[in-house]
Amino acid sequence: MIGGNGNGGSGNPNGGNGSGGNGPGGGNNGMTQAPPAKCAGGVENATATAIDFSNNLVASPSPPGGLTPASAPQIVVFGWDDVESTEGITFVNTLYGSLMNPDGSKSHCNLNPNACYGEGGAPPVGKYTCGNGTLSLTKDMVTLPSFDMGNHTIDHLEGYEALGGWSGIPAEWKDTVNGGWKFTNDKGPGLFIDQPTWTGVISANDAELKSLYGTGVGKTITIGGFRAPRLEINDAGLNAMKAFGYTYDQDLEEIMPEGFSDAAIAIDTPGKKGFNWIPWPYTLDNGSPGIWNQQADDATINYISNYPTGLWEIPVYQVYVPSANGLGKAIADSMLKSDNPMSCVFPPDTAADQKQHCYLGAGELSPGDSVKEVTAFDFNTFIYSRMTADQWLAVMKHSFLLRYYGNRAPLTYGAHPVEYTAPYDSYTLMVQANNYGYRDVLTYTTYDKRQMAMQSFINWIKNDPVLSQDTYFLSAAQLAAYMKAPFDKAGKPATADTVATPDSNGIFKRLTWVNRGAMVTVVDGNTADIVFPVSTAAAAPVSVAAGVAAGSLKNLSHIDIKYTTDVPFRIRLLPADGSPTMTVLLAGVGGDRTARIRVKDFMPGPEATAAQVTAAGLVGGDYMAKVAGIAFESAATAVTGGKMFTTHIDQLTLHGADTTALCTQ
Repeated sequence: MIGGNGNGGSGNPNGGNGSGGNGPGGGNNGMTQAPPAKCAGGVENATATAIDFSNNLVASPSPPGGLTPASAPQIVVFGWDDVESTEGITFVNTLYGSLMNPDGSKSHCNLNPNACYGEGGAPPVGKYTCGNGTLSLTKDMVTLPSFDMGNHTIDHLEGYEALGGWSGIPAEWKDTVNGGWKFTNDKGPGLFIDQPTWTGVISANDAELKSLYGTGVGKTITIGGFRAPRLEINDAGLNAMKAFGYTYDQDLEEIMPEGFSDAAIAIDTPGKKGFNWIPWPYTLDNGSPGIWNQQADDATINYISNYPTGLWEIPVYQVYVPSANGLGKAIADSMLKSDNPMSCVFPPDTAADQKQHCYLGAGELSPGDSVKEVTAFDFNTFIYSRMTADQWLAVMKHSFLLRYYGNRAPLTYGAHPVEYTAPYDSYTLMVQANNYGYRDVLTYTTYDKRQMAMQSFINWIKNDPVLSQDTYFLSAAQLAAYMKAPFDKAGKPATADTVATPDSNGIFKRLTWVNRGAMVTVVDGNTADIVFPVSTAAAAPVSVAAGVAAGSLKNLSHIDIKYTTDVPFRIRLLPADGSPTMTVLLAGVGGDRTARIRVKDFMPGPEATAAQVTAAGLVGGDYMAKVAGIAFESAATAVTGGKMFTTHIDQLTLHGADTTALCTQ
């Protein structure tokens, strides 16, 4: 993954986190083989209580409700951060001014402003001003019908401030030298600050945005979500959002395992082939698969584990560089060329050991490498990755068509209005001191070429007679609302998923469970404790498993589970015919958690190869008829260290399975 932190606005670093990684393997050493379907006892269904899943959705490769990929719309979400100037917001409005959706509704996008750009002039008492002040003269342009607003903090949580910094920075988090926020080992404050501080940050910008663009221009402003500067967020920030009343977050990078990424770049999208395994948006009740995948191999990336319930995640997806025609290598070569220390003029006080690279991290790229995926932000693509306009269009079209011909997962893309203006080129890239590693970007793109590329991508969709009829341009707020009340590509409300009968609440007592490195203690028919020993993330997952009779799960529609766990775990389906095993990750650590898992929510395990990922299809009745076993397995993370951890399953209901038929005597 190419992330990188850089400067997306006047004095404001932007772009996704550079952290990434691929999760450990699993399912080896016979772990995917189902034990015999031997009964352990009689039919002892336990009592099951009703669970409310109205605002609780696991990460899934399948569309919400009763939609299929063929009936679902293809949704595109652009989120515009910072919003610094009249020139920048004017460009965004040219993209959306006349853009309509297939059902006749107005196309939307998100604006995620920093309030300081809207102030203008000298800082009012208790306020904070930044930028060139032009936006303060054209506030009505920020509240046009195309735009929904998110919160992005007043001051972008910066560590250097010429005016002494925002007055709201608590003393314990303030840099006493520069006047801005305190950074720790080059990592921003968003990864460390506590929940009360996050609450103050969120509430201050929320109030100021409503004052500037609501009462200030006579319009009603609704703010329902948040984007953290540089995507730097921790547990405290996510929980502060929920406590404040926001409904969605836009910060978590949806990083896929290596086999998935390899498959995605090799798909023949010009041949109308698609990819099924990019997750749709989800609530954070059961964690984030992308964050688990980032944290699995790196104990230093442990900022998120205690996820809030009921908060929707609008993921920060990756864009995938098609492997055809050597595009990934061409981009990597450009980056390596730009990273040559001879390519940049270092500031006079730069230490010698900091002059080995112009802007890349040590070991990030080597000669001969190819770029496979890039965090879906304009800084990361145009600036950090040095993509030309033509390269960017090829990557965006491929990433769009992966979804369109696949599972129709939304495409989200983060952007900054200033990057499409002349001052960004003439000042931010060419003059701003801390951007010495980006002086050559203008040999790859200039602001007008970025404008044309963005417009060309939208025109490519709208001018296509097929794509245009299926594609909706929504805001992040609208996408969160859509997940709760989905509609098909014609705009008609989707039917609800059908929950099959009968219900089995006796799986633990009925089946014979085999300990495969873990240990299960059965409490009653739908309750058990599983103890997982965990050493390192690279170790094969341990599990407990039980066999089921052939065809006994053919009509299974949903699995309801109520649990508490110390660290993430998976439910894995074990087919009898050698088909790829399918898994669902439950990463909601701490406190009571619930999940309603549709069979179509399962996806290949993180150990799957590119060939297995490409060959696998969404799970349905045909696959479930071949399932011969079920396993509960550890999803080890590097942050666990060497320890034993317990997963307590308080209730497990199989909808569409007969307890009697699950096994043979």
